[in-house]
Amino acid sequence: MANPLLEDYRIPPFDKLTPLALDEGDEAQRAQARLQNEEIAGYFKEALEVAIRDAESRLAIILSKPASFENTIKPFDTLFYEFDRLICILNHMSSVRATDILDEVDPLIRDGISSNKQRIVQNSDLIALFRQVARPESGENRVFYDLCYNTNFRDNGAFLGADEQRRLAEIDRELSELGSKFATNLKKATIAEAVLFINESDLEGLDQATRKKLEDDAKDNEKT
Repeated sequence: MANPLLEDYRIPPFDKLTPLALDEGDEAQRAQARLQNEEIAGYFKEALEVAIRDAESRLAIILSKPASFENTIKPFDTLFYEFDRLICILNHMSSVRATDILDEVDPLIRDGISSNKQRIVQNSDLIALFRQVARPESGENRVFYDLCYNTNFRDNGAFLGADEQRRLAEIDRELSELGSKFATNLKKATIAEAVLFINESDLEGLDQATRKKLEDDAKDNEKT
């Protein structure tokens, strides 16, 4: 099947990215679940590679033009578009699912996005172009310029020395790993503490919409 993460979608194709439980069914079913989960992990890894190439292509266009607000600063609005789209999908899935395959792929994708953003923004030719662009005096362009300076260049260590950049990369990698572990542990703890209702009579007093929501949540977490 084609990678759903590479489709031109408006709503993420979550129905094609749902990991299966590995502790249900017979051996053949568990083996099939493992294969499907490995395929989903492959989708994310391939999407990361595509996102890296997309950002590098956008960077090349910026570097090919003379420095100006329109040529150098404004393109940052879409420079990391594929990275941002991928991390949004991963954030959502990690918040509602707790599976081994997501635990494995989550830190790989986050670290890959963080390290490649840093590598691109720390490009010396890009920094040189940025320095040639005067800060707008006021208005939306000034706000965007400051945002670009702070969130893209400064926060990614563009103006640090080589040793400091390496140290920043180490810190960001550690933060990425800790963030992934925290999100996974939080989700697992939430599921572990969930109350499982066996008898529908225990839900007396709840409207049908609320009951349907509880039922869907239970299915999402393999608790039915």
